[in-house]
Amino acid sequence: MTVELRGGHVVVLRDVVLRARKYCGMPVTGGPREGTSAGQYCGGYADVVAARPGGAPTPMIADPGTPAPGAAKGA
Repeated sequence: MTVELRGGHVVVLRDVVLRARKYCGMPVTGGPREGTSAGQYCGGYADVVAARPGGAPTPMIADPGTPAPGAAKGA
């Protein structure tokens, strides 16, 4: 499961257990982080911006012919 957190962090977890107030799982990449126990990552639902099944997030790559957001038209 891929979890996007407030502040821009993204955590990819496996073997996720959903509890009443928090979720816990094993990080797919990296080592133990804050809020962990024996390598397990746990977080509260209030910090989650988005969550989806699956592995690592797919980066968004802009089409070279597409102007950047906020760019002036015809510039």
